Amino acid sequence: FEQVRLFDQHHAPASKFDHESVSQHLVDLEAFDWHGLPSPDLVTCLDVLEHLKDPGRLLRSLRLASEDRRSLLIVTVPALSSLWSRWDELLGHYRRYTRHELSSLLAQSGWTVLRCAYFFHTAVLPLLLRRKASEGQMPRPIFPQVPVWANQLLERLFWFEYLLSKPARVPFGSSLVAVARSRP
Repeated sequence: FEQVRLFDQHHAPASKFDHESVSQHLVDLEAFDWHGLPSPDLVTCLDVLEHLKDPGRLLRSLRLASEDRRSLLIVTVPALSSLWSRWDELLGHYRRYTRHELSSLLAQSGWTVLRCAYFFHTAVLPLLLRRKASEGQMPRPIFPQVPVWANQLLERLFWFEYLLSKPARVPFGSSLVAVARSRP
């Protein structure tokens, strides 16, 4: 890409995007207005929508920004309300989504959904067990340091899971990914 613009409500260290073609813009995503900016080729909302009271407003604004071209949108969100836990509340989530809910939200906001699928299928059972074990408790959202070997094992497990889920959609997962294109 010739130019990359990062829009977020929180400042990221410059070392995360240290390149002259990358610029960071602090904005209120709840009231984001793309007006006056060039139409994007690609928009990503990775674990963003669940933090917004009205995610449709942001998606509609991004859709309006894409009027001059057929932009591609990639979205990830936490999935399945049955996995809702105190962690979601502490992390500022308003919701978890089903595949149908995310697809509907995107379509209602002016996007054509090309694919919407669950992923991290093997994380569902451990998350359900953790939710059951921590009922009534108020854990702090501390992300554990994962040893390199464990991280590599998880990467391989999730890659294997991805390969198995390509021929058939698995109807559950701890997260969802959607790819959509702006309508002409």
